[in-house]
Amino acid sequence: MAVPAAAEAEAPGPRPEETREVENGRDSIKKPRKRPDRIDGTTRKIGTGCGNLYVTINNDAHGPFELFAQIGKAGGCAASQTEAIGRLISLALRAGVDPNAISRQLKGVRCPSPAWNEGNKVFSCADGIAQALACHLGEWDSKLAAEDEQAIESLVNRIAGMCVECGSTLEFESGCAVCRNCGYSRC
Repeated sequence: MAVPAAAEAEAPGPRPEETREVENGRDSIKKPRKRPDRIDGTTRKIGTGCGNLYVTINNDAHGPFELFAQIGKAGGCAASQTEAIGRLISLALRAGVDPNAISRQLKGVRCPSPAWNEGNKVFSCADGIAQALACHLGEWDSKLAAEDEQAIESLVNRIAGMCVECGSTLEFESGCAVCRNCGYSRC
């Protein structure tokens, strides 16, 4: 029995929900992270030439996890393409693709109906999604930096010098300097 030409052209590859990753010069299959039951995010409204674009980006502990995009008007080619872009971005994010690389790929994609949104030119729905993702990434980085700064400030406020008994770091507690290592205290 002869094999149809179309079947010969189909090379084995990753299934739709998998991506390939190179480890030590060898291909391996990497599956996207599973979605938790509850996840938090934000939604941005962006004016485009096709109508209002609503971009929702949800985060897990690693950063952006999924993206949903919808045009305010129901149906149509722009709405279906926008939904498809959101699904592909979500798959890429869950598989560990750098969100900045995703944003760079979509930024500047043009359609015949550009628009202005909050002082920025939005060239297409894809460009609007890229702008929303870039803005979200900036906010995510700022949030992490603020959390790191708070943790460092908390640690610095607790440090009270070095223990004269064992040389460990002293911490302030109830108005006294206390060594957690040997129990020494100075009030």
